[in-house]
Amino acid sequence: MKQINCDIIRDLIPSYLDGICSEASKDAIKEHLMGCKSCRNYVDSLKSAEIVDEKSDQAGLSFMSKVKKYYTLKNALGASLLLFIVLMVLLFVPQNAFNSVHNTFTFYTTLFTVLILGTFFLLNSYQAGPKPTALRIVAGIAGAAGIVYCIAIAAIQQQVLVKSELRSPEEDLRGLGSSLNCQLILILLLELLLFVLLTVDAVRKRHHLGILPALNLVGCILSMNYRCLLYMMADPETLALLLTRATVMAAVPGIVTAAIILVTLRLHPSRREITADETKGGK
Repeated sequence: MKQINCDIIRDLIPSYLDGICSEASKDAIKEHLMGCKSCRNYVDSLKSAEIVDEKSDQAGLSFMSKVKKYYTLKNALGASLLLFIVLMVLLFVPQNAFNSVHNTFTFYTTLFTVLILGTFFLLNSYQAGPKPTALRIVAGIAGAAGIVYCIAIAAIQQQVLVKSELRSPEEDLRGLGSSLNCQLILILLLELLLFVLLTVDAVRKRHHLGILPALNLVGCILSMNYRCLLYMMADPETLALLLTRATVMAAVPGIVTAAIILVTLRLHPSRREITADETKGGK
């Protein structure tokens, strides 16, 4: 009879420990435990197992947290190093370092494409996609505005040269050219700042960059290509051809970069299946 009573009590003990059994069952279990050492040992063993499981879960969560912090730090350092290298190249490579306009255009196109795509692939391990936050909306509008402003400056540059019929780069830079030069540098800094803000946001929230940096790429290349032409003035007809080439050599990498990003994201369909809870858990 005692064995039967113990079997019944042991069936009820898990509910008793979870606090979900009735008051009558609680009283019966307490009364039984007072006189049954075997069942008391059973209760103690269950409590010990729960403590071990809880510690194991905490250890697992702690390990996963350390792994996430490691990858976040690695990605942040990699993106920072890439940006630092690009800035050093921009600072220490003189504007007239190349023997032709085409080579200068190619240099800037390659430099900024490596920066944008390199950073994207560094953060490509993040499965969650960026959400349309206020920061990203403002960054997208500002990036597009920088591109439009660059094109407006190029049009002004062409019109000024046609009207003034200046042929000397020195004269142009002493006049309106110096003002345009400063404006193009400011656009470059704006596009780089927007790109840095998008990268910081991606690292902090653990999501990939998306396609917005393609706008920053076009803005950076346009600003430096048009700035290059301030130092390499030619006749109006030649300048028009060079401006067209400068625009094409900025637009094509931007389109190709956006396409590469979209294809890369499409190859990982699981990214779209990340739930909001999982995204919050990665913060």
